[in-house]
Amino acid sequence: MSSKILVITLLLLSVSLCFQPSEGSNRRFPNPRLSHPCCTKVSTADVSKIVVGNKYQKQSAKNSCVEAIILNTQEGQVCVDPKAHWVKNFISSMEQQ
Repeated sequence: MSSKILVITLLLLSVSLCFQPSEGSNRRFPNPRLSHPCCTKVSTADVSKIVVGNKYQKQSAKNSCVEAIILNTQEGQVCVDPKAHWVKNFISSMEQQ
């Protein structure tokens, strides 16, 4: 009987690990289920090479949403840290165009 419990426990553990986000993926996407984008996490990774267009959104911290800049990329919207050095430079160059 204890071997059945062990097998079931290991099976549940392995299934739950399959649904965990990858630690290597440091891009954060807004929650698509809300009527407006809500970034709960931000990335500091430089995604400027895959940004599409020259528009961005600023998000203020409110409830579960954190302060963020939302950029449109080839992979969809990405939440980035507005305090990151590359983000400040990128936004500045966007505004000069």
